[in-house]
Amino acid sequence: MKKFWMLMLVTSFLLVASGSYAQFVYFDLNTLGISGNDDGVTGYHEQWGFYAKSENTVNLGIDGQFSVGDTFTNIGMLKVGSLLDFNGGAISDDEGLNTNYELTTAWTDLSGSVTAVTPILASPYTEYVTLSYDPGTVLTFYIDDTPDFDSSHDWSSGFTNFSSATDGIPILDFTITGGTGSILQEDTNNDGFPDRVITSSATLYGEVTQVYVDNFLFFKDYGDFYDILQQGKIILAFADENADNFYYNLDNYPPYVKTVADHNGSIDYAIPEPATIILVGSALLGIATVIRRKTANN
Repeated sequence: MKKFWMLMLVTSFLLVASGSYAQFVYFDLNTLGISGNDDGVTGYHEQWGFYAKSENTVNLGIDGQFSVGDTFTNIGMLKVGSLLDFNGGAISDDEGLNTNYELTTAWTDLSGSVTAVTPILASPYTEYVTLSYDPGTVLTFYIDDTPDFDSSHDWSSGFTNFSSATDGIPILDFTITGGTGSILQEDTNNDGFPDRVITSSATLYGEVTQVYVDNFLFFKDYGDFYDILQQGKIILAFADENADNFYYNLDNYPPYVKTVADHNGSIDYAIPEPATIILVGSALLGIATVIRRKTANN
């Protein structure tokens, strides 16, 4: 738990303090021998806009209600649908994204817990659920010159073509260091269990921990992702998303409730400024001093 909060603190500090959040990136398909629509090099963009589908399983415990401490696990698939500019619009120079190639990932071990449940309305009963995400899940992104992403799902067999998101060339690992989420849901049937999600969103914080391909993915102002990691520098990663089209499965309720949902969001990459790193180091030194003093006093 201490490690989780430390990772969250560091990442959040970098996010707030860094003046270089959401930096321009681009990639060169020629490095992988993939033919683009033009010269094989995409235009500058700040975000990867994505579509995803996930299956979430929450252990509600013996009371069968959302409560602080309830845990969840999540599996899913993601496809980058567009390369987005500063204003969130898709750039035209994407070199045939999802026609000549696709950019995908999948996961099986995302997890977290409920940190707060706040009643909003008595009738129909409506509650606001706050979530936290555990660190450690690695999202390996793949690029494939044969777009075949298929997020079909059924309750008996889960995702029916999971391999379609992991059958390309690995390009980087986005390792999650933590995150937060929320669900606003209501009990439309007044039967004691919320059965409709009104809104849901999440933000995942992370770091690029491995780049598999040299001379492929670049920052406009800082150069090759691969070289940056080789120099021991930090590349931050952030994902924001909203979810909708929820489908419930209560076959094992209580204590378990499963939901399948669609997600739309974006991923950003950034290098923190050197001054930010120094600032974070000073903050951590201060935290360590406080901890030592507290330990000594105890």
